[in-house]
Amino acid sequence: MKLRTSAPARRPPLAELLFGGELVVLYGERRMTVQGCRRILAYSPTEIRLQLKTRQLRVTGEQLGCSAFSGGCTTLKGRIRSVEYQLPEQEESR
Repeated sequence: MKLRTSAPARRPPLAELLFGGELVVLYGERRMTVQGCRRILAYSPTEIRLQLKTRQLRVTGEQLGCSAFSGGCTTLKGRIRSVEYQLPEQEESR
């Protein structure tokens, strides 16, 4: 039996494979995880806006909160009603 001596190829994280480094996972209407988050732009019990690499993510609902924010991964909790991507041009026209 021949032993494998070469190092295994590095696999990119799942977030790099999907949507240019962004990954949004909804767990029902009560929790969501966002990978690729650069910062939190707005934070209230009814709206949270996150800055991603090239666009923003707007989450609306009730009793919203951020339960974790570390290493570009954010976990939001509350009653999530809508999730919407916004391009920078949409923000300037408001």
